[in-house]
Amino acid sequence: MRLKNTEILVLRTCKDDMSSHDGFRWPKKGNVEAPDWRNTDRCGNGLHGLPWGAGGDYLAKNAKNWLVVKVDVSKDYQHGTGDMSVKCKFKNGIVVYAGEKAGAIALIQTHMPINTACNFALMQAGSASTQRAG
Repeated sequence: MRLKNTEILVLRTCKDDMSSHDGFRWPKKGNVEAPDWRNTDRCGNGLHGLPWGAGGDYLAKNAKNWLVVKVDVSKDYQHGTGDMSVKCKFKNGIVVYAGEKAGAIALIQTHMPINTACNFALMQAGSASTQRAG
């Protein structure tokens, strides 16, 4: 998968039936769009997740359905202010992965920029290497 310089990967979880808040159903792959989009930094009125898998305690840790969504941040995207300081909100994206947590995190780690944090990432260091964690 190739990402444009305006695209990121967003991590989110869904219930067993692929639903989220207010009964919205996510596809297992392909295009997804918020039917109630409002370009504000308040919760609701959009699709939500963690940009590059980083942010607040927002995801259901025991969820079976972990999604990775490719999102273009150059349009209809909110992050960094108001309710979106620990997560992001977007109007539409493309679900590129739906499955177990390990697969979702591995996909994000493959594409995330260097020195980017990911809440659930596991790293392994080799002999004579250095790692920092927080």
